[in-house]
Amino acid sequence: MELPAALHRDVTDFGRLLTEGGMPVEPAKLVVPMLERFVAIDHGFAKVRRTPP
Repeated sequence: MELPAALHRDVTDFGRLLTEGGMPVEPAKLVVPMLERFVAIDHGFAKVRRTPP
């Protein structure tokens, strides 16, 4: 997975803050759960998804 450099840095820092001891976390391990959560709570997306074509 390719991320822009600034986003890679931010996600890496975010992962480091989540772990005990500040160990680095590969961004790909965080991006999938973050996107799953985002899609799950996006009310606009849910509304469009429920609307028949």
